[in-house]
Amino acid sequence: MTSPISSSETAAAAKRRVPNKAMLLLTGKRFIWLPALNAILLFFFVPFAMLVSGPDRVENFIYNSQLMEAAGMVPEPSLWFYDMTFGNPLTMLLVLVIGLVWAAVLFNYLNENKAVNFFHSLPLNRRSLFINLCLTGAAGILLPILLISAVCLLLLFYKQFSLIFTAGQVLWWTLSSFLFTMVIFASAVMMGMVTGQPLVQPVFAVIFNVLPLGLYTIVFYLLQKIIYGFPANISRAGE
Repeated sequence: MTSPISSSETAAAAKRRVPNKAMLLLTGKRFIWLPALNAILLFFFVPFAMLVSGPDRVENFIYNSQLMEAAGMVPEPSLWFYDMTFGNPLTMLLVLVIGLVWAAVLFNYLNENKAVNFFHSLPLNRRSLFINLCLTGAAGILLPILLISAVCLLLLFYKQFSLIFTAGQVLWWTLSSFLFTMVIFASAVMMGMVTGQPLVQPVFAVIFNVLPLGLYTIVFYLLQKIIYGFPANISRAGE
């Protein structure tokens, strides 16, 4: 015969509940402006820019394809979508900034005594509170990217846009953008837990991500200059 569940066990289970719907909704309502702003900026940087330059790009692609086919050559697939996303500095800067801002606003309550008392009075232990806040940040990062990806997929049916980009390219950008933003977000959260200072948290997060790449570039450049025969790029180094 099993013993009934006590109220203390029920409260302990509630404190460990992940994800907590009430916590997710509360945090989502507080920061609904951030994914909305992200979606608006992404719309102007990607789909709107595609609508502006896309028709001319389609005509040029059709013309070049006809010339290549007449010469007996196979037309190469277009990388225009990658140029509009990965090659757009505004889009990449937005991805970087969004990850830093999400980490700053979600855990900014740790710097205010009243906010700390409020959050720690909730029926959630600190582990569950931390995980729920991170899940809220991940959802807030993912939703605008999915929305813009859906708009880009709809553009495939507009004025032969399917000739210059594919659904696979859109899905690859969706996955890459989400993962890159989550890396920035995770590193910014870690820097916030280490420093405890919201003003220096973004600076240390950028240094944490840029420093390894900068050191690698400097070492690779110096080895190329000092050692005779050292490959000039990574592709040659792998051969």
